[in-house]
Order: sequence, then structure tokens, then C-alpha cells
Amino acid sequence: MTALDIGVIIITVLFLVRGVWIGFVRQIAFVLALTTGYVAAGAYYDHFSSYLSKWVHNPELRFVITYTLLFLATYVIIMLLGAGLKKVMQVSFLGWFDRLMGGIFGLLKAVFISTLAYMALAGIFSPGNPIIQKSFSARYLTRSARFVTSFIKDKELQKSLIPKSPAISSFLANPVPALKKLGGQAK
Repeated sequence: MTALDIGVIIITVLFLVRGVWIGFVRQIAFVLALTTGYVAAGAYYDHFSSYLSKWVHNPELRFVITYTLLFLATYVIIMLLGAGLKKVMQVSFLGWFDRLMGGIFGLLKAVFISTLAYMALAGIFSPGNPIIQKSFSARYLTRSARFVTSFIKDKELQKSLIPKSPAISSFLANPVPALKKLGGQAK
């Protein structure tokens, strides 16, 4: 077990516990609130900034104030809807389902975060580094990294983000078959 494995275990436990504790509805409400707040603030900024033009004459400051207020208003409304839906689930005795799905969603987030961290580490360290090479989780994270990078259209960028195996490791592990492949004589 390497430091990479310990890091993956810590991330997984934290996200799993947090997912079960918070539940699926609140996690989804948070993601929706952030994205919807961002989109709504960008879409309706022009319309609402005209109301502030009487008091705020600087256009940059007016943008910041309007954007922030729209983002916060949208965020709060969606989070309140999420809290209401969570209460409905608790009253209807579906709280266990919310927590179960929250744990599963937490595990998915842990896999995604661990994969991104692994891709970053694999880009920094050489492929022969013992932290990566002796890691139990590295082969699973490599598969996950291939899946994550499959959504990137640029093939060169995809290749650069996939961790590589060291070129000499198979030779060092068993040099006799490798020499035979190369045409050398092994005794």
C-alpha cells in the first residue's frame, strides 16, 4: 500500500460519509443551485442591472452587484426547494433511500476526485515511481482515467492525460523472455 492508496481510501471514506450524512437530495440541490445560479446570473444580468443604474454609476461595480445578487437569489431558492424536498422524503419514510443514494453519489464523486488526483500525480511523477507502480488502486484509477478522458475530443490531450507504464519495467521484471523477443541469446 502506497501513499496513493492511502489518499484514495481517505477521499473515499470522507465522500461516502459526507454523502450518507447529507443525503442525495441536498447534494443534487447544491450542484443544481450552483449551476443554475451561474446560468441565471449570466442570462438576466442585463435586465436587472438597469434597475441599479440610478444608484450605481460604475458599470463594473453594477455588474458585480447584480451578478452576485442574482446568483445568491437563485442559489437560495433552489437550496430551499431542496430542503423542502428532503423534509418530504423524511416524512414519507424515504430518508433511508435519500441517504443510500447520497452514499452512492458520494462514492461516485470520490472516484472522480481520486481519478483527477491520480491523473495529476501521474503527470508529475515518472511512470516508474514506486508510489504509482506499487499502488493497488493505480490500475483501477488508470481505467477510470481512460473513461474520464474519453470525453475529451482532442486525441493528443487524451494521450497526455493517461498515465503511462514504464518502458523498461517489463524487461526488468523478467529479462529472459524480453531478450528472446529482441533476438538476443539467453543462457
